[in-house]
Amino acid sequence: MSEKKERQRRRKHSGIDLDQVVIKVGIYKRPLYSLGQFGALLGLDHEAAVATTVNSGLYLIEKGGPHDDINFPARYREGECRIVEITPKDIRDWELIRPIGKVNPGVTLEDLFDSCGSEYGLATDNCWNGTHRIRATCNPDEDGMTWQEKGALRAAVGVGIAVAAAGILAFALSGNSKEKEKAKQ
Repeated sequence: MSEKKERQRRRKHSGIDLDQVVIKVGIYKRPLYSLGQFGALLGLDHEAAVATTVNSGLYLIEKGGPHDDINFPARYREGECRIVEITPKDIRDWELIRPIGKVNPGVTLEDLFDSCGSEYGLATDNCWNGTHRIRATCNPDEDGMTWQEKGALRAAVGVGIAVAAAGILAFALSGNSKEKEKAKQ
């Protein structure tokens, strides 16, 4: 059986209808349990998306989450991304940090799951990157920039400002020297 057909078969038997249309999404955070108390001391958080479908289903989509899928009757995992059907009680320890204002019509659970991505890289493709892509899938007007891109942009702007300030300072100092030389003559 081809990889694509096997994937379709597994998705079909996951207990989750991935074709359900999404009407609401929120980005939630909780302490990063995998680092124990150390993660809490550093203030590191794990992020996930919670999607509500037209039939009032509630689904958690996360990257790099725990491998406790067996605790959820309806679940599906590809690589490091999973989607599980939940109840409000399942996220009582999570904090809503960003509701998505408007979800584009026709966005499905499958769209969100696929945008999260199944590969994981601690510094290059983690839970934060997954939630950023989910936000951009829900509504392209949302800021879909990853934290790495934002950091690079901030660094580039900072370097640009520093170079401009150094240039202005050098110009100002060189101008003063020429004026002093003229005054001496």
